[in-house]
Amino acid sequence: MRIALDAAGGVNAPKAQVEGAIRALAAAGGPSEIILVGNRDTILSSVSGSLDPRIIIEEANDAIPDGEAPLAGMHRLPRSTIVIAHELVKSGRADAVVSAGSTGAQLAAAVLKWGKLRWLVKPALGVTIPRPLKRSFLLDVGANPSVGPVHLAQFAAMGTVYVEEMLGIPHPRVALLSNGEEASKGTDAVKGAYQILRKTHILNFVGNIEGDEIFTDKADVVVTDGFTGNVFLKFAESLPGILGIDSSQLLRFLEPSQYGGVPILGVKGVSVVCHGRSNADAIAAALLEATRMVNLQLTTKMERLAARLRWQRFWLRPRIPDGLAGDSND
Repeated sequence: MRIALDAAGGVNAPKAQVEGAIRALAAAGGPSEIILVGNRDTILSSVSGSLDPRIIIEEANDAIPDGEAPLAGMHRLPRSTIVIAHELVKSGRADAVVSAGSTGAQLAAAVLKWGKLRWLVKPALGVTIPRPLKRSFLLDVGANPSVGPVHLAQFAAMGTVYVEEMLGIPHPRVALLSNGEEASKGTDAVKGAYQILRKTHILNFVGNIEGDEIFTDKADVVVTDGFTGNVFLKFAESLPGILGIDSSQLLRFLEPSQYGGVPILGVKGVSVVCHGRSNADAIAAALLEATRMVNLQLTTKMERLAARLRWQRFWLRPRIPDGLAGDSND
């Protein structure tokens, strides 16, 4: 198992990446090799002593800054670290990507270099959420600020596979995040997704939940749009610092060093997004997460579930007026 690690992403690069790589290589179930993608001199200058022989350096001198539009950055810097990392997977030299750099650039690289899984319209970012007894999964947390009912329904399918495989919860309960439990509550997208999900027997849909129920045991997969999910995640991440880590062991697990990274779901490969201030522990956790996702063949299983939903394609995609519809695999 070989993971491509962006050595230029994040405020603690490349030291956090080098130390995180060493820790991941030493961990049980970790990757066998790690490719550090970045400037060789900068990487070596952060190492005290010799570099672990299982760490390979792939030269790349550019990094797409967080503030730059992802597509413009990829066009301006075609040899940037995040682009090269995804090309390594495309060429078969690596099995997955981990980066603490620009989330938008990583998402764009995953979609453009690998493509989306068949039958899935949009990718999504998901994060594990702590609960008293076990974890749940929230998506989307940033990839799609604006979504429709079909997208939310397909996020539910991707989240179901992730929770079954990564969290070990069989037939997980799926809920939509809304402002009330009634089917009539929520945005048009939420109300439309509610009607879609209640018709399928493939997913274990349990209805709507409200924001104060995310940390409870009401659902194992919580689905929302990327705007709402990202606002919630950033707020939750700030709570340990505001309240003090010792004040809540539950909230401690929302620290990036604990959950590692946020997977990009719905693309033809494994790409894990780390927080920009990730330390070595967070990088190591993300590397282990990526390794496990590859070993579990998560993308293949998501595509299989999407294929099972194919027969419902007439309500899993936007309606097209009569006379304009043609053959489509979307």
